[in-house]
Parts: sequence; C-alpha cells; structure tokens
Amino acid sequence: MNAYPNPFKDEINVGLLLPVNTITAKLQLIEVATGRIIDEQNANSKQNLYKFNTSQLANGVYLIAIKGDNMSPSFVKVINLK
Repeated sequence: MNAYPNPFKDEINVGLLLPVNTITAKLQLIEVATGRIIDEQNANSKQNLYKFNTSQLANGVYLIAIKGDNMSPSFVKVINLK
C-alpha cells in the first residue's frame, strides 16, 4: 500500500493491491490524535486506486489503514499540511 501525495492537502490517493484470497477489506483514514475513523471505504481485489477527499481536515498526522480477512493489517502514516 502507498499513499500520495504525502504531505497532502485536499485529497490523498491510496494505491493498493490486495492478496488474491482477500474477499473483503476496509480502507480507513484515521486521525492519530483521537483514534477517530474519519472515512472508510470498502476495498476489493479488482480496484487498486482509492481517493479520500481531505479538504475539510485540520492539519495533523493521520493513518491510512487496510484491514481484511486473510491478511495482516497494514498502516501508512500521512501528514496533512494546508
């Protein structure tokens, strides 16, 4: 999984390749300071690019997390700078 641009402003893109045996997975944008899930998308093995609209987010540190069946959770730290 990779996230770009980093730091980001109004949008962040997430490139993702799920394992073939993963049927369902959740892609989450999490605020590190509070642990709050800001946004969540369903991920699947047929799509490999996801976008989060971040225009309303405050400056700070966030995590992009992917969690699914038959896979270990993965995290990428990203920074919002306006």
